Amino acid sequence: MSCSKHLLGLNWKQHEWERHVTRAESLEESLTDMWGRKYAAGHVVCHTQYVCKDCGKVWDEGECTCEPTRGAHCAIRLEYLSHASAPSRP
Repeated sequence: MSCSKHLLGLNWKQHEWERHVTRAESLEESLTDMWGRKYAAGHVVCHTQYVCKDCGKVWDEGECTCEPTRGAHCAIRLEYLSHASAPSRP
């Protein structure tokens, strides 16, 4: 299916994008504060892309980073994790 729209002799593409996560990981690193004390800092990194619901065109968005507490509530990340942890069927 094409997402090209025609109106009054003009032609333009109008996609209906849906955001997906293709890879997600949680990272922990040790940082130093301004007094020289070490502390652990974590963040969540996801690789995201948009996929058109109609034609399937893919637009790569790149990396998305956030705090672990926000990542624990991110709907598209949780959907990806639920599909990634589901057993594959032969």
